[in-house]
Amino acid sequence: MKRHFETKHLALKNKPVEFFQRKLLSLRSQQVNIKCLADVSKNALKPLYEVALKIAIVGKPHTIAEELTLPVDIVSNMINPQEADKLKKIPLSNDSMSRRISDMFKNFQYQLKMQIKESTFFSIQCDESTDVANRA
Repeated sequence: MKRHFETKHLALKNKPVEFFQRKLLSLRSQQVNIKCLADVSKNALKPLYEVALKIAIVGKPHTIAEELTLPVDIVSNMINPQEADKLKKIPLSNDSMSRRISDMFKNFQYQLKMQIKESTFFSIQCDESTDVANRA
């Protein structure tokens, strides 16, 4: 350890042990905070994709996410304020919705490709289309 500090971290070589103990405590508290945020994200992930699916189905701009979900005031009054706070943690921004819809589309493409690869036969149906001048 001493050689490592002398070769890689010369500025930290003469620091007292208490300095490194404080750094360790700081790191552990950060890990706890990250774990709490990750748990919230896991719980919010399914509703987030459900809202993104609704937006994709109606074909409206991604900014209507707040209108498609239950208003926080209703949940706060009907259930409890803590549950309403959980709703506020679901990211409903335009970029977030766009990214989720794109993820679902990529997943759909992947599943379709896998089904085509696994099938022994498939067909493609083509339709002749014409322009305004009635040319193919």
